[in-house]
This record gives sequence, structure tokens and C-alpha cells, in this order.
Amino acid sequence: MKNKIFLTALSILIIGSIKLDAQWALNGNATAPGNYLGTNNAMPLDFYTSGTLRMTIRGQAGPTQGFVRINEANPLSVLQVNAFAYGTGNIFRTDGISTVPNVWSMFTGASAATLSEKGAISTGGFNNTTPNDFCMRTSVTGAAGGDLVFYTQNNLERMRINMTLNKLISK
Repeated sequence: MKNKIFLTALSILIIGSIKLDAQWALNGNATAPGNYLGTNNAMPLDFYTSGTLRMTIRGQAGPTQGFVRINEANPLSVLQVNAFAYGTGNIFRTDGISTVPNVWSMFTGASAATLSEKGAISTGGFNNTTPNDFCMRTSVTGAAGGDLVFYTQNNLERMRINMTLNKLISK
């Protein structure tokens, strides 16, 4: 009987002192360099709410590895959001300070070190000279282009603002 009590007390002491480092705490974790939330294999990282898959970061090796999907089974781009289930029409939103231009810029290049801006969309102009305007710009200069071109379905060009001639050419 004494042995059973001793073994039970020892088991409770041992189990109670085990540190469960592998679990993610509900109120957050203290992390250190090298710690991460993720997978160690080529499996996706899935995020669920209410038992339903909501977001996945694809882990499978191949051209879509690292793609993020939100409510989309097979993403076709680095970030793909399927908002059909919500019916709000609000798929993407950014908020910014009204006293400065809020700019989305698009860059391309062979590497992060060689990126150059190709175009941008702004509210308030690009120097806050037109605070109530919605503006677009192309940043490409020279013979390689720089025109601002508008297309409709089937890639039909409908309007071009020519950078070098400084005129509107409509189709």
C-alpha cells in the first residue's frame, strides 16, 4: 500500500514537472531566435476557425510552394482570396492617414537588389497636391514604354495615355 502511494505521488510529481515546450500557449509564447510557428516538412500550414479550413500556406515542393490561399482550394497566384462566400464585395482594403498620399507601388526585377518601380496607384496624388483625387502613374521611362494603358476583356486596348507625346490616344 505504501509503495502504491509512493509511486502515485512520484508519478504526479514527475508529470507535474514536465515542461511542454512543443505546445503553443493560448495566451502567446515567449520566443527566441530560431523559434517559429510552422512545419518541418513539405506539408501545408493550415489555419482553421470553428472547425473550418480558412487559410493555407502551401508547403508542397513545386511552383506553388509558399502560396497563400484564403478560402480557395487551388491558388493561382502568391496570394489568392476567394470572397464569394461572404457576399460583401469587400475583398481587400487598406487604410491610411488622410494628410499624406496613400500609395500602392508595383516593382519588378531580377532580384530584390535590382527592383524598380513600374507603376503606382495613389489617393491624394503623389506629392499630396490633389488630396481628393485617385491617381495612377507609370514609372517606366524611355523607349521601353511608360504609357498608361487601359484594357477591357480579351486584352482589348481601349485607351492609352502616351508618355512621350503627352497625349491621350483612344481606341
